[in-house]
Amino acid sequence: MVYKTIVPGDELRPYIKRFWFFDSEEFIIREEVLLPSGYLQIAFNLGGAEWQSKRGDNFETDTNLELRGQQMGPSRTKMIGRDIILGINFHPHTACCFINDRATIFSNNIFDLHDVFGKDTSLLHEMLLSENDLTARINILEAFLIKRLSKYKVKERNIEFLNYMISLLAQDITTPTAVKKMTTETGYSERHIQRLFKEYIGVTPKELQKIYRFHESLRELNKSPGTLTSVAYKCGYSDQSHFIKDFKSFTGITPSSYQKGLFPSSSSFL
Repeated sequence: MVYKTIVPGDELRPYIKRFWFFDSEEFIIREEVLLPSGYLQIAFNLGGAEWQSKRGDNFETDTNLELRGQQMGPSRTKMIGRDIILGINFHPHTACCFINDRATIFSNNIFDLHDVFGKDTSLLHEMLLSENDLTARINILEAFLIKRLSKYKVKERNIEFLNYMISLLAQDITTPTAVKKMTTETGYSERHIQRLFKEYIGVTPKELQKIYRFHESLRELNKSPGTLTSVAYKCGYSDQSHFIKDFKSFTGITPSSYQKGLFPSSSSFL
């Protein structure tokens, strides 16, 4: 199995968190749970594996070119075949610079990339399939994204403001009054901030903060066998029951079950 992350070039770095590449190197049948990450993601199927997502009680076949919006719960997936993926993780607030739609449209859902990028999508996929060299594939993808970046003009003032707001939330995951703190520091109303978050990110400030706090709890659970009470305290939850409730809403299982390894998830894709 091969997994790599690639830092975007200078022009795209303010907009893209990372490119990533995965190759199972053999035929596989694997189930996995994708967790809320805090960002919108695009994935290109370059290996011919069948991708499936669980909807209700059954797995259903997905598109080979998919856009996943912000998630607030676990998503169970299955891969069948040799799985080769080239992916893009945008910063929480920057996908709108390439996609002419409100981010909230994509939340908690999977979209066919053809419906988002239009007729250019098939040609892009063909170009990526025609190359085996990862660097060449990244160059193709960056050229495509830079072209789209120049096509859609967004308000840079909003992007800069949201970048600042997101950094505040990421640094202060324990403060339940973070939005009120934002209004004091920026002069924007709480309603205006909520609207910008929904339009550009797809979730509210409170929901994004919950995702960041959840990921901090994952880091704590992974690095030490501490008690759930101590993890809850370190991550700013009001008590252990609050921590367990939030954790289960994001993963479908309890923190203690996660500690026991009862979870088919790959941290590489967080």
